[in-house]
Amino acid sequence: MKKNEAIVKNLLHNLEITEHLIWDLLSKGTIDKKSSFHSPTLGTSKNNKTYLRTIILRKVKKDKRMMLFYSDNRSKKFSDISDNNHVTVHIYDVKKNIQIQCYGKALIKKNNKQTKIIWNNLSDHSKKIYMSATAPGKKINHMNNN
Repeated sequence: MKKNEAIVKNLLHNLEITEHLIWDLLSKGTIDKKSSFHSPTLGTSKNNKTYLRTIILRKVKKDKRMMLFYSDNRSKKFSDISDNNHVTVHIYDVKKNIQIQCYGKALIKKNNKQTKIIWNNLSDHSKKIYMSATAPGKKINHMNNN
């Protein structure tokens, strides 16, 4: 094997190891609430503007290269993805001193068997948040402490 071929093979091997480690960190982020991988930043775009927001990573399917997060269908995030499903997920972990960006296409699933199972497994507290009369991102003029 030529020297250049060996270098390329070694780089590819290291990239595979790196990808495996990243998916492991993402998987751990679905469990460990203190992990930076638990709450990545999601980037969407609409009308030539970029929007960033923090999401909670709920599930990872390494074999399908998929990440799952929940969204209120009244949110701007939901609307943005409906109009343009190209997204970026950004994670910066201070402790590990690594930054990761994942580019992909978001798929919205709504009112199907899978989402009904997810809804039924949510805590009452989470359901209450999603059923708020005020849609996410709406301006609140005053707080009602009752």
